[in-house]
Parts: sequence; C-alpha cells; structure tokens
Amino acid sequence: MASPVSSPSSTPPLTRQNTQDDSCLSSFSSSSFSGPSTPSSSQQLPDDVTKVVVPTQSSSFNNSDGDGVIETANSSQDHADNEDNPEPPKKKLKITAWNGWEALRRVKSESQLSKKRTPKGASQRTRGVKKEGSEKAEVEGASGRVKTRRKAGKLAGLVSLPLDVLYEVFSHLSPHDLLHLSRTTKSIRRTILSKNAISLWKDVFAQQDDLPPCPDDMSLPAWASLVFEAHCHHCLTKNVRNVEWMLRMRLCEKCAKALLFCEDQLRCDDKKLDRLIRACVPFQKRKGKLYCLTSAKDAFIRELDSMEGDRNAFVEERQKEMKRRREHAQECAMWSEDQEIEREAELLRMHRDRKEFIMERLEALGYGEEIEFLVDLEEETPGQLALPIPTWDDFVPFEEHPEVRPCKPLTERVWNNRVKNVMLEYMEKVRRYRKDNDRNLELEDRRWKLAERWLEWRRLPEVLEAFPPSEFMPSVADFLEMDITKKVIEWTPPTQEELATPNPLTLRPVSGKDPLPTFFATEGNGGKGTPLAQAIDEWRAAQTFKVYALTPFAWHQPFDPIPANIESMQRFLQLAICVLECEHVDSDPHFCFVQAQNPSMTWGKFYSEEKNQYSCMWYPEFLEHQCNRLDERHWNERKLDWNPYLWVEEILAGPPSPAPVSQSHGLFGVNPRRNLKRIPFRPDGMGFHFTASLVVKNILAACGYHWANTTAAMMDEVDPRVVCLKCSFGNRCDGERIFSVHTWRNAVKHALYAHSIEPKLVEWERISDEDAAKARELEKLEPARRGVQVEPRRDVKCFVCWGGSDEHALMTLEETRQHLKKVHRKTDEDLTAPDAEGSLWFRATYLPSKQPLTIRLIPKPVEKREVTRPAIIGFLRPCHEWIF
Repeated sequence: MASPVSSPSSTPPLTRQNTQDDSCLSSFSSSSFSGPSTPSSSQQLPDDVTKVVVPTQSSSFNNSDGDGVIETANSSQDHADNEDNPEPPKKKLKITAWNGWEALRRVKSESQLSKKRTPKGASQRTRGVKKEGSEKAEVEGASGRVKTRRKAGKLAGLVSLPLDVLYEVFSHLSPHDLLHLSRTTKSIRRTILSKNAISLWKDVFAQQDDLPPCPDDMSLPAWASLVFEAHCHHCLTKNVRNVEWMLRMRLCEKCAKALLFCEDQLRCDDKKLDRLIRACVPFQKRKGKLYCLTSAKDAFIRELDSMEGDRNAFVEERQKEMKRRREHAQECAMWSEDQEIEREAELLRMHRDRKEFIMERLEALGYGEEIEFLVDLEEETPGQLALPIPTWDDFVPFEEHPEVRPCKPLTERVWNNRVKNVMLEYMEKVRRYRKDNDRNLELEDRRWKLAERWLEWRRLPEVLEAFPPSEFMPSVADFLEMDITKKVIEWTPPTQEELATPNPLTLRPVSGKDPLPTFFATEGNGGKGTPLAQAIDEWRAAQTFKVYALTPFAWHQPFDPIPANIESMQRFLQLAICVLECEHVDSDPHFCFVQAQNPSMTWGKFYSEEKNQYSCMWYPEFLEHQCNRLDERHWNERKLDWNPYLWVEEILAGPPSPAPVSQSHGLFGVNPRRNLKRIPFRPDGMGFHFTASLVVKNILAACGYHWANTTAAMMDEVDPRVVCLKCSFGNRCDGERIFSVHTWRNAVKHALYAHSIEPKLVEWERISDEDAAKARELEKLEPARRGVQVEPRRDVKCFVCWGGSDEHALMTLEETRQHLKKVHRKTDEDLTAPDAEGSLWFRATYLPSKQPLTIRLIPKPVEKREVTRPAIIGFLRPCHEWIF
C-alpha cells in the first residue's frame, strides 16, 4: 500500500519534544498521518505545494551537496519505512538565499505553537545522560540545558560517624567554633545541641583557662554566644563589643534606649518598692548611670505582687543572687579587659611584622634612604630634618599608609599582586621629599656658618665704628634673608659644562670657588665699601620705609613726591606727634618684653591694670621693639636642631636669681613656655596711634611748640612739666590750687587712661620753669614718700652674647658685670679696662629716659604761650595740615 503524501492543509502541527525512551518515537510513523482526505501517491501535487520537514531537538544539517538541507531526527525510522515501502522518499526542502528566512519563520512559529499546546500539569520528561567520568547530568525540558549535579562534599559522611568519634573530633574546637558548627546543618545541630552533648560543651569550655565559669541560670551554648559573639541579642546588629555582664546581654545603642530602664526614673510613691527594685533587680552601669532591663523590673514586680504571705525570704534570696551576679560580673569584666589587652598586643605584633615586611622589601628595591627619612620623620630625629617638614597634606605618614596600617599578615602573593605597586608609587613621592630635605639640610648648614661669621664680623672694631650696635641694624634673621646672602647660601658647585661655558653676562668662565669664605672681607673704610655694607644700607632704607608707610605722612596725594632717602623719612618719624603702638599687647611675647625691662611686673599685675595696655612708642624706640623681631616658635620648629643663632631662649634672662625659676616670674625668671625665635623685621604688628598723636599736639601747643618742627628728642631735652586742666574742671594755675604735675610722656598716658572717652579734647598748661625745677626735686623724693622701691634703669646689653642664641635682656651695669663674670668668665681687669664699654657691653641709646612718678604741686600762674608757626615747613603737605 502506497503511503500517502501529507499536504500542508491536512498535516497537524508537529510538537518539538524531548522523548524519554525509544518507544515514544514509534507513534510518529508515517502511517499515523494517513487518512481518507489524504491524496495518494499517484495523484500529482500542485506546483505551489512544497513539503516542509520541521526540525526537532536532534536535527542536523547535511552539507554534502554544498547547500543546507534540513533532516529530521527520525531519519533512521524513515529509512526503515522506505525499505518496506517502495514509494519514493519524501521531498526535502532545499534552503537557499531566497527562501531561508521564510522557512525559519515557519519553523519558529510552529515550535512556539507546540509549546503553548503543552498541558499545564504535564511534567517535562528528562533522561539522564552519562558524561565522562562518574558524574551525571540532567537535560531539562524543551530548553535542553544540561545541569550538572553538585559533587558531594568531602565531609558529607561526617554525620554518619559514631557519636563518640564525633565528640572526640568536636572537642578540639573552641566554644565559638562549636557554636558556629551547630548552625551548619540540622543534623549537626541536633547532635551538638542535644542533652547528650553536655560533656562535649564542658570539655570545650575546659580548654579556656581564664574564662569565668558559666552561670547556673544559663546554658553553655547561650554562655558561649554571650561571651564570643559580638552582635546585639535583640536585633542581631553586628559589631556590638560591650557586654552588659550584669544583664547578661549585648545591646546596641538603639535597643538599649528601648529596653533599658534608668535608675533615676524610679519615682514611685512606694519608696520601699524602689529600694527593693534597686536591691533585687540587676543593674548595669552605662555612661555614668545605672540601667536595668524593663522586662526584668516588670517581672520582679509581678512576681512580688503575686506572692502571698511573707516575702522576706524571697527578697533575701534575690539579694543573695544579685550579690553572686555582681561578683561574677566583676570577674567577667576583668577577663574581658585582659582579652582586650592581649588582642591589642596581638594586633600590634601583626602590624609591626607587616611594617617590617614592607620595609625589608622596599629596602631590597633600593629605597633604603627613603626608609631612613621616614623613620627620622616618625621619631623626629634631631639634626636629620629641615624646614619645611612634610605634613599630611604632602603625603601620608608611613605608619598611616593604607597598606601598612592594617593589622593583618602579609604574604608574598599579596605583596606581588597588589601592595608592591602601591608602595612603589608612594616611595617615589617620598623620594622627592627626601631629596628636598637633604638639600634643605645643606642650605641650613651654610646658613649656620654664615650666622656664626656674621656675629664675628659685627664685633670687629672697624665695623663697630661704622655701624654702632645701638643703631638700627639687621639681626641674624634679617641678614640671612638678604638677597646678597641668599646667593651665597644657595650656591652649588658648578658642573664641568658650566665651568667650560662662559657666563653670557660677564663673558667670563664661571668660578668654581665657594664665595662663603671671602664674603666678609672688610676692605675699605671699616667695611663701608664692601657689598655687604651697601646691602645693610639698602636694608635700613627699606625697613624705615615700611615703618614710614604706617604713618599719615605716607598718605601722599598724586602730585606729592615720595621721600627719596632714609634721612627724609626719618625726619617725619622723629616728630613728637609720630606715635606708634604695639597691637600685640595681649600676647605673651609682649608681656615678656615688658617684664624683661621691669622684672617686678607680674602676669596678673600686667593684665589687671589697664594702663599697662597703652604702649606708646616714639622714634627710635619703635624700630627696636622686640615684637617686630621675635616670635613664638611653631610646634614643628621645636622638633628640629635648627640654627641656634635664631633661638633666643635666654632673651628674657639676666644673672641668676636667688629664687627658683618655678617660684619667680620676677627677677630674671625664665618661663619654659617662652620659646622664642628671631624673625626678619616685621613692623606690621604696629600701628599709628591717632589719639595719642592728637594728645601730643595739644601738649606741644600748651608748651608753645608747633608740631611740625618738634621732635621727641627735643621734648626730652627740654623736659617740660604740664598739668591737666580737665582734672581741675578747666581751672588754670593760680598759685592756690594743687595739681598733678606730669612729664610730657606721662601726660600722654594719663590722658589715654584717665580720660579715655575723649582724650584728644583734654587741655593742658605748662608750668613755669621755676616750678618745673621744684617738681624735679620732688620727683626724686616721691618713691620714698610712697614707700615704693625704685627699679634701676636697665639699658645695658652684653656685647659678648649680643645677637646670638644666648643673648640676654637689658640689664643694669652691675648686673652686666656679674653676668660677664659668671657666664663669660671675665676677670676684674677685663671689666675695668678702658675699652670695656664697647667691647664687653654697650648702652641701648634707643630707649627713652626713665619716667618719674607723678607728684602734686601748687604751681604759680603763668601766661598762656603762643604757638609760632615755623617759617619753613616745606616737607608738609595739605593732607598733613588736614590731619593734624
């Protein structure tokens, strides 16, 4: 019988399925598709009918003839049927470029339709496929995905061992590990947490020698969880380190606020109940207060209320229990502290080993000098560091580096894979700073040598004749900042190429000699003809102009010429109305300078008396004010073995005082906090005192002088005496009233202190010369009348230690001689030599004369003095007239 040829109209859609056995394939034979409506083989098919064979899971491509031909997976069955049936084989679809996409769409649509027709409850059939080895794989559903079964673990058979063997194995674990093991599988959990495993837990805890015993009201697993697991016992928050030993819980901050009850909240009417709660409920100290569990408090109250009869036995038993719990909690707290100490030591050891491991590897890579620099930086080794010291902004310290700081062991594999490249990048940055530090050390050494030779040069007789020490001169710090000095400091030996190449400016070969040895040559008139002397003159002019710029005389209009030389600027600064003040009167250095000149001045007296805050200064005192030349040392400068000629640790000290320094801030006492250093001249800490200047103008007018041609030196030479008319309510001298008589300098301070509201409106009157002479005699007797000890005038400086690190403050002549004997080992013959003053000491002529105490006098009436305007005041400008 000829098999029918199925047509597209009569062939049902084929479903793509994964069969489980070969019997399923027999249902899909060609005979099953025959039917009465199926045309026979003798009937000719129309031309537009083409047979499409739907590919199944095991379809394959046959490329024997060069084009793709799709064959079904049941090709073997088809061949068997064809052998019995002499009919020709089914027509196959030849895939070409013209019909490829269309055939693919049809195949996909029929495949999706067959999937949708699969019943919902039907389970997809799978069959095991043997792979290489002993493993098995599964083919899932229609997707055909191969899922490999997981191998059985090596310890899968552990639970099948006898219990005595298991307990012997588990007994070698720590309580923490055993607790974690109980949470792996249900079978292991039942084995470890069963009642029969109590001996196992006891053996495990017996290995912990110092651990306090488990309380009677807790199980061993619960005790292990409390001791070793760092999580909150209420919300399981991680990393909760503190254990509430009295409460036997770990609580995070959030749960502590919700679950704990503070003892301060016991405000019940029944005071006895409050006492019972405090005695019978466990309280834990947290942040300075006692807390208990709210649930424990409520349970105790309920138990107490429900109890009938005598409750004393119950309360006594609870009190004994609380006593035992407190003792146990103290033991646990001590054990916990010991564990923390041991843990810190262990972490420190691991950190040290990691650090040494990294340092050894870096030294092997050629960073030995950088490692030494980092060690010096960490230990602040004196003499090995120079300013500026690298800070965290420059690079992270070696100890704090992210790869050095962790307390974890470091292996060779981790070092080669990750840490090495990071540390090499870090060390290259450190190498740059190490080279800069080496260069700064070389420069510091040259600065040191220049400072030493500068002081030797300043003591030469010809230099002292040209530049007296009492004049305005640069200090060591100023000298080291001069341009001419910086060239010598920053000099480096030239290379061979530089020596062979002529200088383009001088057309001469570069000199290879160090200019430092010949820098202090004194050819010429006492050093006046040397480049250094010219640099000093330029420095004095520049600094004088800085001070001049602080005064109103520098307020030039566009058409006003600026003074061209130092003499013209000094003429302005020498005027009596040119008053400057220190703006650092509240600082420690300023008090130190005041105390150095007046050792009886104490800290409390200086800051309690308002009159001490007025620091009026005239020329040339403000040029030598110590706040312009000294400053406090920075915290990192105290670490260094810096240039000793810039330290002035003894600037406030004189001869030794009989009283210990710690007990006396008075006579020559040096406070250790006063670590001062020399700085280049810095007048920005001063300001022009307008109020004091207007007071001086009124005093000059009362004396009959014009402010435009009266200097402070002229007023000191005349030394007039004036009285305050505001204190007498405007009454002038009449021979009957008693007045307080002031010097002109004391009169300025009196106006600023006594009449601080409007001192510039105070009027003055100059007394007669006869009364002024009488007042000078009374001023000599005034200290004895008041019973006040007169402080000697300190205006002498030791010339031997002047300008160096051991420079002392101003002293009296007798104190200076004692200082020379004790400190510099000078003999009496040296002190009595004719040239002792000038070679061993000198007087500070820049200081003003010592002001006497104010006396009271009945002056005679005098006529009002008229002020005569100078005939020639060509240096004044309209702006100056407007100001004054």
